[in-house]
Amino acid sequence: VLGRRAAREPWGAVFALGITQITAWGSIYYLFPLLMEPLQGALGASRSAVVGAFTVSVLISGLLAPVVGRAIDRRGGRWLMTGASLLASGGLAALGQVTSLLQLYLVWIVLGVAMAGTLYEPAFAVLTRAFVTHHRRAIAVLTLFGGFASTVFWPLGQALTGEFGWRSTAMIFGALNLVVCVPLHLFALPAAPEGA
Repeated sequence: VLGRRAAREPWGAVFALGITQITAWGSIYYLFPLLMEPLQGALGASRSAVVGAFTVSVLISGLLAPVVGRAIDRRGGRWLMTGASLLASGGLAALGQVTSLLQLYLVWIVLGVAMAGTLYEPAFAVLTRAFVTHHRRAIAVLTLFGGFASTVFWPLGQALTGEFGWRSTAMIFGALNLVVCVPLHLFALPAAPEGA
């Protein structure tokens, strides 16, 4: 019986989450170093002020991690991660429109919330909940996927920034979250068990 249950474990969700981890890490987290200097110039702000916005987002993401984990324990991760990907899409689109330091901080607050619901912590929680026996193996495989985020998105971001500018790059990355992460989270993640 255990063998049959293990065979039915959702390895497709690991692959889907692998793609979304590459996209989310690459488009949100690894975008910031590419935009740091252009943001300073566009906003007339110091490096420390611009870095401060990103720091706030990371802090918010960390503070929300326990809340996100409890929500996934209760209801599963499908809707939470889908909603967070929508938020990331909107936040990145808004990032491409900022014209002041205040707007930059507000956008990175939104993106901090989005990171709390899209990066490793919620994905690991989903896999721990979904797998009967092989959740450690699933998490290890997912971590390997995530390692490709900088490999894919660093050169992609540089190429897009050079060709279209930083504002368009942020909006393109927002669109990637919309067309890649939203459907994969919505349709590939396991539904919450009945009674959860």
